[in-house]
Amino acid sequence: MSTIVTRAGKGSPLTNNEIDSNFSNLNTDKLQVADLSVTTASSGSNSLTYSSGVFTFTPQDISTLLPKSGGTMTGALVLNNTGSVKVSAGTTAQRESSPSAGMFRYNSTEGKFEGYTTEWGEIGGGASDLLLNQFTGDGSDVTFTLSGAAVENNTLVYLDGVYQSKSNYTVSNADPAVVTFSTAPASGTAIEIMVAAIAVTNIGTPADNTVTTAKIVNNAVTTLKIADANVTTAKIADDAVTAATIASVPISVGITTVVTSASVTATVNTHVYVSAAGRTITLPASPTIGQRVLVTVGNFTDTVVGRNGSNIMSSASDFTMDAAYLSIQFIYTDATQGWVMS
Repeated sequence: MSTIVTRAGKGSPLTNNEIDSNFSNLNTDKLQVADLSVTTASSGSNSLTYSSGVFTFTPQDISTLLPKSGGTMTGALVLNNTGSVKVSAGTTAQRESSPSAGMFRYNSTEGKFEGYTTEWGEIGGGASDLLLNQFTGDGSDVTFTLSGAAVENNTLVYLDGVYQSKSNYTVSNADPAVVTFSTAPASGTAIEIMVAAIAVTNIGTPADNTVTTAKIVNNAVTTLKIADANVTTAKIADDAVTAATIASVPISVGITTVVTSASVTATVNTHVYVSAAGRTITLPASPTIGQRVLVTVGNFTDTVVGRNGSNIMSSASDFTMDAAYLSIQFIYTDATQGWVMS
């Protein structure tokens, strides 16, 4: 490379010849493409390359920066195209176990879009409120099968554009439903049957421990709604049964018969048949209201009924059954009357 003479290097002004020589040297030693030494640089997927005098910058593919499995995007998302956006789709069973307000998806079980606020609900699209069924009359057919289930009050029928009274046709309960005209539409008649979409809501059994007493209307639970033998002692709270909740009429309880030729202490709700004379039948100790004992004697008159600490007909004395073949039922009422006879 040629030398360029400068005034600072020479220490004095340049001569005309030195100036001409400098321009000549600059023109000869100008920068050429071959003099460039280029190193390609990259940052992530961004890159800068050089070829044949041209620099090329390649930006990173933005799709590699978007979350593909979960993640959160902050700020507005603008999709500027004429195509479609595909949202999450799945069955009813595949809904999130803990949804939050603002979720949106396509329910493939129902064939509808749905969103969540406090519960899942349909968001329009994917279904029509009115389903159109079109036929052409042939002068003989009176029955026409629809595309699905229908309710007569939800149908609109037109023959050549003229609305038909519901007295002119019936709608079956089948699925698909069948419309039957009272008179066959004439040949070539344009038949239009519009059916309002039917929404069926299934209410399942409430989960355990979700129905509280506040959700049950007063006096709504009656004995007719309680299954036989379904109320056990485990279902009754401690101290919940008081004297005020017991009917004044004694509760009927089955009685077991015992035949004895000896003196015995009877148990509650038993029938004691005494087969020998001179015996004592002792009533149960510490009885409660409504308990009973039935005593029947044979052909003798000296059977004694022992009171066992409780009164008998208000008397603190034992009772003697003084007639043959006598049968008396003893029912306990209270501490004053004790056992009463019936």
